[in-house]
Parts: sequence; structure tokens; C-alpha cells
Amino acid sequence: METTYYVIAICFGYNTEYWNSSFVNDENTTSNIENAEGFETIESANKELENAVNPFGHKKGWYVSYRDWK
Repeated sequence: METTYYVIAICFGYNTEYWNSSFVNDENTTSNIENAEGFETIESANKELENAVNPFGHKKGWYVSYRDWK
């Protein structure tokens, strides 16, 4: 049985980084998708976006928008 995980990708220019909340000392992002944090449901990924990723981005001065890539 195949399992789907949702990954939060942060794209800027030609670069992409992936969210991993356990990388506190590395500012919570990684350029290595193998180290990305996977979420079992879209709801849990959205909750992380609202509660952690969005505030992190605003603190860094980023313009934050959302796109669902399938």
C-alpha cells in the first residue's frame, strides 16, 4: 500500500528549501528533500503552515503565498 506524505516547500527564485521544524539551529529549513518534514494529512501540513512557517517567513521579511502542487 502506498502512503502519501505532504511536504512544505519554500520556493524563492530558482531555489527551493523544505520545512523541517526540528532543524532549530538551521533555521528550520533544508535544501535536501530527504530531510524534509513529512505530514500525513493536508490538514496537519496546513496547521504547520499557519502556526510556524508563515510566522517564520514574516519574521524573515518574506512575502508569503501558498500554492498546492500536485
